[in-house]
Amino acid sequence: MPSREDYNNLLGTLGQSAKDTYGYYIPSSLVTRKLLATSSWNNIISKNESGFNATATGHFLDLNRSTNPGFQNRNTETVFLTTSYYTELGGNWAQTPVSFRIYTVLNNNTVEIFSSFSDAIYRNADAGSLRFVKDN
Repeated sequence: MPSREDYNNLLGTLGQSAKDTYGYYIPSSLVTRKLLATSSWNNIISKNESGFNATATGHFLDLNRSTNPGFQNRNTETVFLTTSYYTELGGNWAQTPVSFRIYTVLNNNTVEIFSSFSDAIYRNADAGSLRFVKDN
């Protein structure tokens, strides 16, 4: 299973250059679009330039949550699990898993695509997508 560093390396190889204060890439819409599958994303056209083939599977939130339990955002989002935690933030964040999230936003009648490192999956009963990496 990939770490946040694996996703960070992927973003770098796709041409991302802007980084946050911790040294992680801030994914642009242009680079994010290279990760998308050619289908499954509502109103987004992609050529899957990277071969990553991210599909818009959504994610699942613990059924015991008080708000919005169950499957979320199919066709508009995907959340990939990583082996990493927000250790650089300290406190309770050090036990919060990092996810790699790709999602769409409707802005002035235009659908835009974004990605980010996220805390979208943080309970044991939450579920996201898995990608595996092969060491060279």
